[in-house]
Amino acid sequence: MQSDPYRVLVVDDEPSVCEAIKMVLWRCGCQVVVAHNAVEALTACQTTSFHLAIVDEMMPGIKGNELAAILKKDHPASRILMISAFQLRKPFRTLDFLLKPFTPQALWEAAFKLMGSGAGPFCCPSPTGNPAAIGA
Repeated sequence: MQSDPYRVLVVDDEPSVCEAIKMVLWRCGCQVVVAHNAVEALTACQTTSFHLAIVDEMMPGIKGNELAAILKKDHPASRILMISAFQLRKPFRTLDFLLKPFTPQALWEAAFKLMGSGAGPFCCPSPTGNPAAIGA
């Protein structure tokens, strides 16, 4: 079992998406760093190592797939979950992918798969019992 909290980098240019993802993962015990573009993400990676990066494909400037390639090159053991409101193009389908909108449980299951069995089961359902979709 993982003794220290999982560190997750969330990269999306939509602040509401970042905050929703951060809240789900924080409630599950993860440490979450938010970046609103690739430059902020690369800066964060200079001082912190992450167990997982959740990266939006469609961002201004450096696109998510380009950021994923940089992260994989600089950190070969990186685990990356791509998110997008659009299906990914064929060359990038080798990356783990979650289509927006997604539920908190779908997010956690995808993150759990990538972080490994020590992450534990989905631990933070919506208090209303009907979780809102993220990225809708």
